[in-house]
Amino acid sequence: MIRLVLSDLDATLLDTPRSGLTGRAAAAIRAVMAHGAVFGPCTGRSPAHLPGLFGPGTGDLYRSGVFDNGMVAYLDGERVHARFYDPAALADLALRVRREGIGELGVCGLPGLPGEFVVVDGPWLASHGEGALAGLTKANIHLPEGADLGAAADHLSALYPAFDLVSPTRSRPILDVLAAGCSKATGARALAEAVGAAPDEVLVFGDSDNDLEVLGAFPNSCAVADAKPAVLERARWVVGPCGEDGVARALEGLVSTSGAVPR
Repeated sequence: MIRLVLSDLDATLLDTPRSGLTGRAAAAIRAVMAHGAVFGPCTGRSPAHLPGLFGPGTGDLYRSGVFDNGMVAYLDGERVHARFYDPAALADLALRVRREGIGELGVCGLPGLPGEFVVVDGPWLASHGEGALAGLTKANIHLPEGADLGAAADHLSALYPAFDLVSPTRSRPILDVLAAGCSKATGARALAEAVGAAPDEVLVFGDSDNDLEVLGAFPNSCAVADAKPAVLERARWVVGPCGEDGVARALEGLVSTSGAVPR
């Protein structure tokens, strides 16, 4: 029986951020929850972004979940897991990416600006100080179109062992910054423990590089049909493409089998 369902958002559950959650997806998620399973996003996005992505009247669908690529997890609105950045290392990384022309580093979750992307550069640090970066769980690097994300990640990872850098989406040149050793799998395991779900009672969906570890952490792993090749290889099953509500259709199948993964 599946007791916890976790889904990536961008290009997995949501076709595009602007398209929002489809009615079919919302109905399928609520049906899964009505059968006693916990549903949550498993995303690189922060909780403050979810109202705009899911739309009005959907707050019950993301009270639980894994956010900021596993840096934080919630169960029914209560935080059950968190990792934070080393502020000094994050400030130095921000200065380096600007100085070397790699891109710009931004953070979310600043007091008073929970969902805003704030670029961290020399003037910002001179005004606020690196201490303003304490207690944050969301940072990413925006690179120019056409940038070699793999080369940039390798270069910066060698210089900053305090961080892991992953590509969260197939559509934009972005690297998410994680505390070393943290991934969606880290947050998902913590949430599963809080739910009381064994690994084989967790069902996960994904499409991109930052989903690889969580797909490998649980036996019931699914990739959407248009996922990256490495994700298709890692997942146990492949569901329909994102643009055709592949996750929603899979959840409908889960409900029809009373919580057993359809074979």
